[in-house]
Amino acid sequence: MNHSVPEPLKQYLSDWFPEFGFHPRDAAYWGALAQDFPEVDLLDQLKIFHAWSLDRFNGKTATYRLSFRKWLSYASKRPPF
Repeated sequence: MNHSVPEPLKQYLSDWFPEFGFHPRDAAYWGALAQDFPEVDLLDQLKIFHAWSLDRFNGKTATYRLSFRKWLSYASKRPPF
């Protein structure tokens, strides 16, 4: 399946969150997230997750992809502010 990743998301990862990284092979990952969590704004949640992870991981090795998927699962069940 061919997935395209929105340019703003790729740009944010490149400019602000290089630790997470973006590789062309990740298109399937981002496509699956968009399909599994259609009600969630991925870019908005990525920005919030990034702020949280700055304090949480503080330079330590992290499993960003797994952590972000769990983050989205929680966000999809959380009532809006």
